[in-house]
Amino acid sequence: MIHRSLVLLPVALLLGCPETKEEETGVDPVDTADSGSGDTAETGDTAANEATVTITSPATETQSYDTVTMEWTVENFTLDEAGIGAANEEGHGHAHVYLDNEDQGATAGSSYTFTGLSAGAHTLEVRLAYNDHNYLETEASVDSVSVSILKPQIAISSPSDGYNTDSAGVYLTYSATDFAVVNNVDAAPVVGEGHVHLMLDGVYYGISTSPTGDWFLHLDGGPHTLGAMLVNNDHTDLSSGSPLAEVQVIVPDHAADIDIAAAIGTDFDSALVPFEVAVSNLDLSNNVGGAHVEGEGHYHIYVDGVYINYSASLLDYLHHVSGGTHTLQVVLADNDHTELGARDAIDFSVTADRPDVTISSPSDGESVSTSFNLSLSAENFAFSEDVGGAAVEDEGHYHVFVDGIYWTLGTGSSVVVEGVAPGEHVVSVELVSSDHSSLSPMVMDEITLTAI
Repeated sequence: MIHRSLVLLPVALLLGCPETKEEETGVDPVDTADSGSGDTAETGDTAANEATVTITSPATETQSYDTVTMEWTVENFTLDEAGIGAANEEGHGHAHVYLDNEDQGATAGSSYTFTGLSAGAHTLEVRLAYNDHNYLETEASVDSVSVSILKPQIAISSPSDGYNTDSAGVYLTYSATDFAVVNNVDAAPVVGEGHVHLMLDGVYYGISTSPTGDWFLHLDGGPHTLGAMLVNNDHTDLSSGSPLAEVQVIVPDHAADIDIAAAIGTDFDSALVPFEVAVSNLDLSNNVGGAHVEGEGHYHIYVDGVYINYSASLLDYLHHVSGGTHTLQVVLADNDHTELGARDAIDFSVTADRPDVTISSPSDGESVSTSFNLSLSAENFAFSEDVGGAAVEDEGHYHVFVDGIYWTLGTGSSVVVEGVAPGEHVVSVELVSSDHSSLSPMVMDEITLTAI
C-alpha cells in the first residue's frame, strides 16, 4: 500500500487572496483655484470716442408753419466740406439730411432749412457719413425728430357775398382751421394761436378774440368789403403769411343806427349808472311788444352780455350795478323785439360799496290799490330820523315820487303811499341827506305799477 502525504496550505492561500496590511496614507487636497493673476489686455472706452450727432432744434413734436430749420451738433467727427465725395479719411466726413426717409442731400454745415412742407406730421433726420457717402451705421451717428406742420386758414360763413343789410351793423361769422383764436393779445407769438384783425374796405378796423365772429358797427351807406385776417398774438403776420377772407356787403342809405354818448362818462361813484344814446333813422316808440312798424322800435340793454331791460328813452339808468368793471351794450330792436344789426357798446367802472336803494314791494308791473305800502332796502346808507338836520355822509332818508312828482318821504324800510289816481304810474325812490339834498351822484330806484 502506498501512503501519500497531505500538505495543508493556509486558507487564504487556497482562496488566492493575498494578505493585506492597512496603511494610513495622507492625501493633500488639490488646489483648483487660480494660483496666479495674469495681466489682462487693455481696451479703450469706444463709446467715449464714438462719432455722435445730436439735433438741438427743433424739439420733437414741435408745431410750425411751412418752414422748419433743423440744427445739430457733432462730437468726435469732423464735418469736412472739401472732403465730400473724396477718399475716406479717418474721423472725417459730412452729414446727410432726410425728410420722411427721403435724402435731401449732403452738407458739412450744422443746420438745414426745410421749406414748403405740406400739412401734417413729418420726420426730420440727420445721418453722419464718410467722404464717400457711406454711412457710419452706428446708433449714435443718426438722430431724428418729429414735427407737425400747420396750414392756418380762415373762412367767412356769413353774411354771403353781396348781402344787403337792414342796418348800419353787420355781424361777420368766420371759422379758422389749424389755428386757435385766443385772447392773448400783445403776448409773444405762439405757433398755431393768435387773434383776428377785422378789416373794413382794406383798412384795419379792430381786433377780435372771438373764435366764431364779431361785429362791424356804424357803417355808412353803400358797398363795403369786410375782412378777417389771422395774425400772431403780437399782431405780426404769420411766418407763412396771414390768411385773409373777405366778403362784400351793401348797407342801405339812412340805415338805422345807435350810439352810446361818451359824455355821460365811464367811471361812476354810484350803483346807479346813467347813460345816453343817440339813435338815427329809427323812431323810438313805446309800442314795445306791438306789431312791426317800419322805422319804429326801441333798444335792448345788456350788461356783461346779460339782457337787463328795454328802453325807448334817449336817457336811461342801470340800477344796482355792483362795483367793478362792466360792459354796457345797447341793441336796436323792432317793436316785436326782433333785434336789428345796429348796436353799440362801452366799458365802464363802478366804485364798490356805494349807497344803493332797492324797492322790494310792490314788484315791477304789479297792480295795487290807490293807497299801498311801499317797502324798500338800502345798502351802505343809514336811515335817520333827523329830517331837516345837517347833512351827514351816507346818512339820511328817502323821497318818494309818483310820475316824477314828489309824494312823501320815509325814514324806515317801508312807507304808505296814498291817493294815487287809478292807472299806470312810475313810482321812484331817491336817497337824500338829512337836509333833503340829493346824494352825489344821485341814488334812486323805480318801478311801474297800475293803481286800481
